[in-house]
Amino acid sequence: MPPTSAFMAEHIRRRLKRYFALLMRERSESKNKIGSLVGVSGNRITQWSTGERVMSPEKAFDLGDALRTELEWQTSGIEFLWACGYWAEILSVFKHLSADLEDGGPGLAIKLYSWLPSRMFDFERDEITDRLAEKFHFDPGVLGTLNDIWAMGIPDIGEPDIILAHNQLRAIAEEDHGASELQRYFLDRSMSRQSWAGMEVQVELESLCETSVFQDHVTRAWHSFNNGDLADNRAFAARVGTAHKIATMEMHVIDAITAAARNLSEVLFPSFAVPRIWRMAAGWVYEIDRSGDAAHWASALPDNFVNVPDVNRRNDEEARSES
Repeated sequence: MPPTSAFMAEHIRRRLKRYFALLMRERSESKNKIGSLVGVSGNRITQWSTGERVMSPEKAFDLGDALRTELEWQTSGIEFLWACGYWAEILSVFKHLSADLEDGGPGLAIKLYSWLPSRMFDFERDEITDRLAEKFHFDPGVLGTLNDIWAMGIPDIGEPDIILAHNQLRAIAEEDHGASELQRYFLDRSMSRQSWAGMEVQVELESLCETSVFQDHVTRAWHSFNNGDLADNRAFAARVGTAHKIATMEMHVIDAITAAARNLSEVLFPSFAVPRIWRMAAGWVYEIDRSGDAAHWASALPDNFVNVPDVNRRNDEEARSES
């Protein structure tokens, strides 16, 4: 369904423009060829890629999936949903993916949950950086140096222009919490703190989630969502007793998080909303985790996408490894 507000539409158009620019860099395919993948004209592709028109969730997923399968672009339907900021639809994919018990759906949903934020992390950091730069006439060129200052914990050392930029950022943080969120994005240490074993987990997760087999599971979950396959818990109709009750509870939990995601999308800048949504969804992930792998794969999540106990645990592990 289309976005329900001008607020959402504005963000979707801007984000699409950024994502298309990233994908089409050094690409030779014509707009007409790209449009033919999903039955639209080249002009429609131009409107999407220039931020003139909103893309529906259905077209977003279909185009991302077609670019993956037909042109072998490094994208997918679920990544297009992310690029648009369709968080509720992404959560619905998680829900339907986890319901595919015969094919290990819960484990696939956990992997997807752990992979997506790191996959799209740079996109979100650029989004929030540009947003602050435009709103407050902030120079994004100094952010790399500010990152070093933040990491050292010495905010008042540096060149005069860096000090000025830091003071400006600190001042606007009182007016707009986006500045604090930006600092969290820049201070992420989820990759640098990982041991070689941790890096292997990251590489393994990427190699799993980018395969056609994995993405085909995601596509089936998307079609299941659009077909209403879980309406009235039909997928669990054959279950009885405790198993059925647990499955029903899990469905209610993810449905509540999905509803919260829709509400957040109406009031929060997308790059502020998505870490909150991921932190809320962590409880559901652990509920569906039958194999105990959630903590293993979640080590790939950026710091601001995990809950506070997990961040503290990571810090403790890092301190122990350094000692």
